[in-house]
Amino acid sequence: MFSSRLNRLHGDEGFSLLESVVALTIAGIIFTAFGASLLSAMRAVVVGRTVQQSANLADKSLESMRSLGYDAVAMRPSDLTVSDPLGSAMTSCSCFDPSKNLASGSGTEALVLDAAGGINPHVTTTTLNSTVYTVRRYVTRPADATGATSKRLTVVVTWTRAGNTRTQIVGSTITPTRSGLPLPDFKFTPKTATAACTSPGGEQVFGFALTNNGARDSWTVSSSGGSLTWAYYDDSGAGSPGVYDDDDVALPNTAGSPTVGPVEPTTTQPFWAVATVSPTAPSATSTITFRVTSVADPTYSQVVATTLQVAGTCTSVPAPTTSPTASPSPSPTASAPPQPTTCIGTVPTAAPNGSATARSYYLANGATNVDNTTAFSLLPLAKQTAPTSTTLWNYSTDLASNTAGRYVATSGSATATTPEWRYQFSTVTKLTGTGVVTLWGAPANASSLTNLTFTVKVRTLSSTGTVLSTVTTATAGSGAWGCTGFKPFGISVPFGSGSGTTITANSFLSVTVTVAGSPALIAYDTTNFPAQVVLPVKSGG
Repeated sequence: MFSSRLNRLHGDEGFSLLESVVALTIAGIIFTAFGASLLSAMRAVVVGRTVQQSANLADKSLESMRSLGYDAVAMRPSDLTVSDPLGSAMTSCSCFDPSKNLASGSGTEALVLDAAGGINPHVTTTTLNSTVYTVRRYVTRPADATGATSKRLTVVVTWTRAGNTRTQIVGSTITPTRSGLPLPDFKFTPKTATAACTSPGGEQVFGFALTNNGARDSWTVSSSGGSLTWAYYDDSGAGSPGVYDDDDVALPNTAGSPTVGPVEPTTTQPFWAVATVSPTAPSATSTITFRVTSVADPTYSQVVATTLQVAGTCTSVPAPTTSPTASPSPSPTASAPPQPTTCIGTVPTAAPNGSATARSYYLANGATNVDNTTAFSLLPLAKQTAPTSTTLWNYSTDLASNTAGRYVATSGSATATTPEWRYQFSTVTKLTGTGVVTLWGAPANASSLTNLTFTVKVRTLSSTGTVLSTVTTATAGSGAWGCTGFKPFGISVPFGSGSGTTITANSFLSVTVTVAGSPALIAYDTTNFPAQVVLPVKSGG
């Protein structure tokens, strides 16, 4: 009997229903908690990945802004409202708060605007791993940097994940200083008129200045075009400065090339290019390009183009090839005419006052010519950057696209403004003395008897384009133009002596041209028709 009871006590009777339910409930709770934790961890990984991707995009965009030249780091007024939720607010105040991503409030800073700004478009989108990121780039003037030359760069990245919009903001400041090894930084400018006429047997002298803005360097000089042989002389001798005389000595040679320098930093070296014309030289007009090349880095060079006419009588102009008729002057068309001739014109000389220096601002030039279109109606001026074939922009009608020139067709109406060029000053700028605007004009019908009068107006504008003042309005040419092709004309721009004229940061200098008389052409390019504005800059610029 004892054995039978023992067998019953140790028998395998299994779990009861209640025990099974309790066990399954506990297991369900554990697995549910584990699943929730796993899902939360996966969400955290996805969020972390999007945050990391946004940070990478922001850093990449910031570095792309920093890689631009200092003058090119600016936004375009025409691009402010494109795809930007702050567009209308920014346009009304030309400002942005980089810390709060707003266009109002006490923390706002003035936008740095330029019609040729390199931050364009400032709003872009990128898709990474099925997430769409919107990248917005802004350039402002730090509020605590009045009169300084620094710029603040801000990148705002936004994206939406699981119905939530997230934002990443990064920023940096830049100044117009170089980092790393010193690179050539210089400016090659003419000191005399770039268009001249010489009789056979005469002597032609062109004056130049080379200003070193970087490390100590030397430059070799060469010329191309024309059939003359040029000799080069230093203008820092014992004679009268600014006058070519017997005290000026020939430039030394480096490997057979005339050499300017070495020139110390912040120093300007003037020199002369001199040629003797043969007494039997035929009458001709040549384009002669002078080039200076850095000895420290021969990949860096700059050019100045000149026009030289050899003629028996320099006071006369070539006679028209055909006699004028009584029919109306034809309007210019978009067909490509042959390369026009050039004639001798009169251009005044800039006269900086006191410590001011003459600085060139070139017409129709930009960092990239993305707006190179016949519909583009406003062109930039670029500080101390001579245009090239890839940065020269067209205006309304390029009448000779197969040549080096750019031509603006005008209606002949005295009230119709044709081209307008603008330069935006990045800092407070003082101008003292007299500047010069140089352009090239021609009658559309190629008749020297055509009546033409060009009116050039120079104004200052606010950062939003409102006219602040008219510096000068002057005319060039009246009556018969006296030339069948293009000739240079210019006006003097007085900014006053002593304290001169002060232009506030982010304000514009505007140059507009109208023509009265008959249909006319205005030309500008890198070789035959070098057009520019020379300003007497005392500080800023």
